[in-house]
Amino acid sequence: MNDFLVDEEPEVEPLRVTKEALNRQLARLKKVRSSRDKRKWRKALDALHNAAAGKANTMPRILDAVRAEATLGEVCDVLRGVFGTWDEPTLY
Repeated sequence: MNDFLVDEEPEVEPLRVTKEALNRQLARLKKVRSSRDKRKWRKALDALHNAAAGKANTMPRILDAVRAEATLGEVCDVLRGVFGTWDEPTLY
């Protein structure tokens, strides 16, 4: 039994992002992508791919990729490329 039940639902206010904030963030992302060392970035993502495809610990390679200014999406794309995505099975 759960002793800490709550009768009322908590109110959750959704995050609202202004166009200004979105444009600032997109400009920042564009600047990071254009100014990073492309060879170091590619090498780090390739090392992450190789670690994920093998039996190596991926965490040090993820950290190297982030230090090479890879974005979260780029890191996730590499991991999805190796492991795929999980889809919940449909029950009939």
